[in-house]
Amino acid sequence: MTNSVFSKILVCVEDSLCSNKALLRSCELAKKSNSKLSLIYVVDKPPLVKGLGLGLIDRGEFVKMFKDYGKNALKKASKIAEKNGLKAETVMKEGNIANEIIKFAKKEKIDLIAIGSRGLSRIPRFVLGSISDKIANYAPCAVLIVK
Repeated sequence: MTNSVFSKILVCVEDSLCSNKALLRSCELAKKSNSKLSLIYVVDKPPLVKGLGLGLIDRGEFVKMFKDYGKNALKKASKIAEKNGLKAETVMKEGNIANEIIKFAKKEKIDLIAIGSRGLSRIPRFVLGSISDKIANYAPCAVLIVK
């Protein structure tokens, strides 16, 4: 490693336009500073599936659907990192999105968290905004929010 400010970069992955921009920017930073790159996807366990307009769906099926989506998103992000000459560690967690990202960043002594400002899901913008706000306010390191 170099004497760079960022030796460990964590990218929050969800396969959205903003998330992919955050990944590309992180790849640039990682290459310049010879940083370790980690990619994380968090499966948020829904409190009420019925209230999401999906009708009655088994909670386990719902979580499995998002785990499958997360695996694919991590795979795509890993390929993007490889195309940029980087090998990235991939991590999937379950729980509150912001809390799991912050917890991982603390445990792994991450120097920079990169996250997209908006997601592609139908979750209202105020919910996604609260995720990036919570990460920005409570992360143990610098946070890069990419539009």
